[in-house]
Amino acid sequence: MAGRKKTAAQAGAELRLALVMMQKDEGPLLDSWLRYHERLTTPDLIHVFDNGSTDARTLEILAGARARGICVNTDFPTNADYQIKNTIMVDHIRSLQAAGCDFVIPLDCDEFLICKPRPDQVSFRPDVLRKVIAGVLDLSGHFTMLGSYYNALGAGHRFHLAAERHVCFGRSTVTRMDHGYHIARTDEGSKHQIALAVLHFQSKRPEIGKRQATEKLRKRVADFSRETLLAYSGPGAHMRHWFLPKEGAGPGQVPRQRGLPEFHKVMKAVGAPFPFEMFFDEDRYPQSRAETADDPYLAGAVEQGLTEKEALLIHKLCREAGRVLFYGPQMMALSVARTGAGAVDVLCLSKTTLGRRLPDAALRAEPKVKVTPVSLRVEVDGFGTPKTPPPRQAVLAYVERAPDAQERPVDVAVVNGRYRVACVASLVLANPQALIVIPNFWSRAHVHAVLKFCGCVDTEGDMVVLRRDPEVPDDKLRRHRDAHLRDPR
Repeated sequence: MAGRKKTAAQAGAELRLALVMMQKDEGPLLDSWLRYHERLTTPDLIHVFDNGSTDARTLEILAGARARGICVNTDFPTNADYQIKNTIMVDHIRSLQAAGCDFVIPLDCDEFLICKPRPDQVSFRPDVLRKVIAGVLDLSGHFTMLGSYYNALGAGHRFHLAAERHVCFGRSTVTRMDHGYHIARTDEGSKHQIALAVLHFQSKRPEIGKRQATEKLRKRVADFSRETLLAYSGPGAHMRHWFLPKEGAGPGQVPRQRGLPEFHKVMKAVGAPFPFEMFFDEDRYPQSRAETADDPYLAGAVEQGLTEKEALLIHKLCREAGRVLFYGPQMMALSVARTGAGAVDVLCLSKTTLGRRLPDAALRAEPKVKVTPVSLRVEVDGFGTPKTPPPRQAVLAYVERAPDAQERPVDVAVVNGRYRVACVASLVLANPQALIVIPNFWSRAHVHAVLKFCGCVDTEGDMVVLRRDPEVPDDKLRRHRDAHLRDPR
């Protein structure tokens, strides 16, 4: 009969629900996110902004998404674009509203949309979720969800609910939104709560969480010292915990958890196994551990100050590298030469340190290791630190010597000697694809200056693995190098 009002189920079925998300190099998590949300709306209403992914698996997933009709936008590939993510999203949400979308929800790649039709119920059913949304379309203003179900590290289907605001939009035009999607405004200023929530997989393995947090914060904070992080309250401040030791944690502070096994069933049904390995502790180095089981050099490296896991990460990165460079003598140079690396070069400022860390007998046993003594033309102490300021040209010759020493490019460099920031800047100028490993990194804020021109690839304990940030031009890199030629740390 003409003019009859649609039922809630009919309105839900006809709902034009758009989902928008920005990501970079999320790999298997991105695949799970896409497959999960393709249940909830049509592919053309899922809009993914790729923030400059380079990971091969991620690029493959994005290509498959395009083939299925998902909108993949690659117009915002830089870290500077990420810093204004909220502005980009506001503009895009406004365009979707103008194009006739009924409801638009911004999400992150670790957030999976669910609904709570009743206070004691969580539903993964698309028809129930769409009906919930259809029931509020006549309301003006914007909406906030009931909260986020945070995952429990090491427990695949257990979550705890936190009353975290998360905004979404109906037909009132969005005018502003913060970077974390917690606060918003529309041209009609009212606000309503909607019976939606997200599963938020924020608790990841430490090295994954720390790497992602580094990438999101490194151009927002001066360094990652405790003092700097505690004083920071801008976008991404919730990620500071990856760098701050937990204090006062006790049994009474553990939130009440809830099992949601249906999530497993949904992911199995869509044919995209969820990457739970990101959220469980596991041995990342089984092959390196097996290859170095009887390696006296790796044990010696641990005695010299590395943790076992840090030593194993260096081994894993170097075992198939063509050329490995060590700024400063370290026992790990012998270990990686013994178990697979091609050429291994060591630069040394102190004969005392060289004799202590790389004994002559061990060097004779590993001919692939080439040690090059370098002089700063002033007296240095037993650790290679100059006792008086050396000539600028002598320091420049040291930091530039390794990249220019051979025609073969550096694949991996372990920077643990003097003038670390200047050495890293010089290295990535000549070897933009090289992996840069810096032990004793997070505990030394003065070295964090390298994060102004390098991105974080991996972490382990107090060590970081970096690669050149392609957004930083050569002239700026030279300025960073030159500014640190007087800093021997």
